[in-house]
Amino acid sequence: MNIRTLKYLPLVAIMVVMFSIAVAYSAEEVIEGTVESVTQAIDKNGTAYTRVLVSFERTLEGTNYSIILPVMGFGDDAEPAAALENGSQIRAIAQNRLYQGRESYTIIQLLE
Repeated sequence: MNIRTLKYLPLVAIMVVMFSIAVAYSAEEVIEGTVESVTQAIDKNGTAYTRVLVSFERTLEGTNYSIILPVMGFGDDAEPAAALENGSQIRAIAQNRLYQGRESYTIIQLLE
């Protein structure tokens, strides 16, 4: 490698990091599904949160299937999420996240 090539290396590294951060941001969407289970817990900082497992109906290449995904309620959303009952319907504005290949949602606001 020559000096000319090396001077562009930091620029390329910064661009890669910026692109990675942009991909990490997730979209907000309205979710609807059936509550399978509700679990309340305390995180390592002593803050309560709620994990709701929700069954969603999806279609892939004409095939209908059901998938169960975690929907997390933190902060002010933990208590209302804990009031959900198994078998009830959930409708919420949530942020879709993908971490290590696994999809989950974080509640922004529960809807009536």
